[in-house]
Amino acid sequence: HLIRGLRDLAASRESFATGGQVTACVSIDLSIARTCVLLASGELPVSKLKNPGLLLVLPGAARRGRSMLEGLKATVEEHGLHSLRPLIEYELALVAKQQRKAKEARAHLEAVHDLLADEPYAFVRHKAANALAEL
Repeated sequence: HLIRGLRDLAASRESFATGGQVTACVSIDLSIARTCVLLASGELPVSKLKNPGLLLVLPGAARRGRSMLEGLKATVEEHGLHSLRPLIEYELALVAKQQRKAKEARAHLEAVHDLLADEPYAFVRHKAANALAEL
């Protein structure tokens, strides 16, 4: 049950936030944002999940995912979690692509390439290069 899992993650996040565990909060936020992006893009087909509650989540999934990812960009910079930035940029590119914002998607994908310039074998860099070629 995806909806229950998202609620459980949100409850866990609240507990971690109370304890000042920023890395755990960022991991949870990234997981929830990624789920929203997958739902919005259709990579996680709602029809396969057979959960009517998802129909309430789906319309705002892209907006919620984007909002969470934008917030995470600032958080990872503030707390020195720079290694997560390429993944966040990649996910933002997926949202922009799904919303037919090719110029914005391209900017995020190029940011991934720049952030991982010294990591030629990074998986996210390859995914970003493939997505860039599809634009």
